[in-house]
Amino acid sequence: MRKTLLIIATLLSLTFVSCKEEIIPLPPDKGSSDTKPEPEPEPEEVPVYLKVDEGLEIHALNMSKSGDEGGIIEYTFRATGADPYFHLEKFAEDLDPYHVVLDFEYKLNSNQEMQIYYCTPGASEAKSVKMNIAAATSWTRKSYDMELDIEKFDFGKAGHRIRLDIGNDAGVNFSLRKIHIRKATAAEQAGKDEAQDKILAKKKKAADIKKYLTESYSEQILGVNVNADKVVIMGMTTGSDCHLVEIMPSGDITDSKFVFTQAITAKGGFNISFNRFVSRDGFNYDRLLSRWALAKEVDGKFQICSHARYADQIPCTSSMAEVKMKTKKGLGGFFGPASQVSDLDDLGISSVTVNVTPNTFLRNTSSGTCYTHTYGGRTYYISKSQIDTYDKNLKTCASRGIVVSAIILIQRTAADPSVQKAIVHPDCNGGNYSMPNMTTTEGIQTYAAMLDFLAKRYSPADGSNGCIHNWIMHNEVDAASTWTNMGSAVPEILVTNEYEKSMRMCYNIARQYYPHAKVLASFTHTWTSCDNADGYTAKSMLTDLVNFSSVEGDYQWGVAAHPYPQNLLEPCLWNKDTGATYSMESGFVTFKNLEVLDKWIRTPKNMYNGTIKRELWLSENGTNAKSYNAADLANQAAGAAWALKKVYKLEGIDGIQWHNWWDHPDEVAQGLRIGLRDSDQKIKPVWYVYQAAGTSKESEVFDQYLPVIGISSWNEIHHSL
Repeated sequence: MRKTLLIIATLLSLTFVSCKEEIIPLPPDKGSSDTKPEPEPEPEEVPVYLKVDEGLEIHALNMSKSGDEGGIIEYTFRATGADPYFHLEKFAEDLDPYHVVLDFEYKLNSNQEMQIYYCTPGASEAKSVKMNIAAATSWTRKSYDMELDIEKFDFGKAGHRIRLDIGNDAGVNFSLRKIHIRKATAAEQAGKDEAQDKILAKKKKAADIKKYLTESYSEQILGVNVNADKVVIMGMTTGSDCHLVEIMPSGDITDSKFVFTQAITAKGGFNISFNRFVSRDGFNYDRLLSRWALAKEVDGKFQICSHARYADQIPCTSSMAEVKMKTKKGLGGFFGPASQVSDLDDLGISSVTVNVTPNTFLRNTSSGTCYTHTYGGRTYYISKSQIDTYDKNLKTCASRGIVVSAIILIQRTAADPSVQKAIVHPDCNGGNYSMPNMTTTEGIQTYAAMLDFLAKRYSPADGSNGCIHNWIMHNEVDAASTWTNMGSAVPEILVTNEYEKSMRMCYNIARQYYPHAKVLASFTHTWTSCDNADGYTAKSMLTDLVNFSSVEGDYQWGVAAHPYPQNLLEPCLWNKDTGATYSMESGFVTFKNLEVLDKWIRTPKNMYNGTIKRELWLSENGTNAKSYNAADLANQAAGAAWALKKVYKLEGIDGIQWHNWWDHPDEVAQGLRIGLRDSDQKIKPVWYVYQAAGTSKESEVFDQYLPVIGISSWNEIHHSL
């Protein structure tokens, strides 16, 4: 990229020379001739070979080595526990600016994730990247271009080093050799130049969207009403040269690519109606999903002259009252084992979250025993066995009046490859899940069909199959590359822009079946100081969501926060969460300083239409027991008591969904025991804390943990901002 920028700068400087100007060549140097000298050959590539630093900790790995030919050693590793990693030797001098490709050969016994830590000199999650590395029984070459990371993390100075993590658990066996950093090849450089062009285009688009959100326009779309067969758009123009334009989710306000336009022939107010359904790309497209704006034609291209607006009024098949939570207590990731379903009653559970992975059960062709669902003129097939499992769990909740939020997670793979191609974002290049693909009509229709099936089947007005009341859209979008991936080096506003489209689509579809459906935006415990590789923060992205709502018409979205302790393994948040302060500019929001979230959600400018508090769930969070000994279990319970005291005092927080119900074996292997029950489903002390919260037994149970925290009264933990 450095080389590319130098070339661009040179070309830009040349453009300032007028083509009419006479260019007078400089006289040749003495001894010169008309024959151009042969260019000097480029110096031979000398890669920087790296060895494992055996003086630093080689964590959860047994290592052996052999050979030393030309300084190249073969290393063999066997993982003996969780989080295996090792360090490479530190750089003796600064890296050459063109040495940006990490290259090595490897063998690996199973598909794994590799994480590269850029130690400057210390290691941190925020300065790391992850990638998949495939199993290989013979020596296989792997390379990774670090150039963007080097610039982002200011890496490559003398004294810096690389840490490599391969896999997460015991049982991983791998070998490495020829570990080195080299220049990019000509083919790699060409690919990088193309990638750089895309990055520059993304930056321009990001700047355009930022400008759009703060722009003042004289023309206005005042409202969009949708009924059974029509879309009615109302607005105001100050001139006679405006056009009404329609923007599908696949388009953006800044693209000037509109699927439909109609001239507005006179200035002043207008009221125009169109057919709600229209044929597009072989689908019967529902304009409920579109937004509408005004534009003017300039030099043969349309330029936006108003903010866009989504539907304000959506027809609903039900007029039922809103289902309210009876208590603030809930469970995260509910999956209803019959042996412990009594916990729902014994703990006073009033809400749950349920993970839903639509592209694992939706197909374009019939396969096995399926339900069918018709949307947009196409019939889709849905795995009966998977839906029957959802039915069972949601019926369990419905019979108790429990409010359910579905967490919509787009798997990177699907049961039907055609669904995978349609629904996974085209730029997704890793992570646990993908942002849904709304860049094509096929993608829009497939995603909408999934949501329509779920919203219709689990409509609270019917309830015969169970209910979904609210929708948590994807997971932790401020850590997008890890959890809701749509590519690398994506400006934050573009992630928020795509996320907001997904939220709007779900909201507009769900509101057809339940008039009180809400969508919730999912964030980590970062606030202004992130600990993720993307560099995004919850506060910034929430601000952008408020701005979108302000200019494009508000809707009832809320927040699904994950205020885990700053270090998920550390339950003693009261003296360990140093980045969580009692300030709206706090680096983190954890159980320690929930007052920050409470104040944000109750601030009028952040409210729905400036007057109605948005829903706020702590939808995934828990404190950890480092082990199952009495002291560690007491610390976990004390952290929970602290959190629940704040949750019940702060009016802005509607509910908490504790994660996990019980300790998951995979998480235990990583030192994480955050369940109310242990991995054998036996009750832990934290279970009794959760049970007592909000009841007459609260003081009796909670007060035994005051000495653990080191305070004499729970009043000491509350703060005003």
